[in-house]
Amino acid sequence: YDTIYNNINLDHRSEKDRTEKACRQSGAYDFVQKFPEKENSMIGRNGAKLSGGEKKKLAVARAIIKDAPIVILDEATAGYDVESDSYLYDILLHEFTDKTVIMITHNYKHLEGMDRVYRLSEGRLEKLK
Repeated sequence: YDTIYNNINLDHRSEKDRTEKACRQSGAYDFVQKFPEKENSMIGRNGAKLSGGEKKKLAVARAIIKDAPIVILDEATAGYDVESDSYLYDILLHEFTDKTVIMITHNYKHLEGMDRVYRLSEGRLEKLK
């Protein structure tokens, strides 16, 4: 059990402005603002008060805050509506330009902007691009 703010800022060091910016960039800002205490709202055990898409948006906000050199996304947009899917894809292309992004996806549309593309088929890794 913890707050939205602490869920994004696992080290509890980021300033509120930086957290808000990460929420805006990840697409989480609008739903966070609907909670009574905004980013200070408790989200329940394992994010019980959040939808699957909302959890994923917080995970992207967490990745933005963490500023890790490698970001791994496993079916990151599964369960997203078309608008949210497109929004996350734009984030990947614009916010993670200096990162290595490993994206596991069945959505071939997401592969268009990637520098390298591999396919795992019948236990073999095949380079496509």
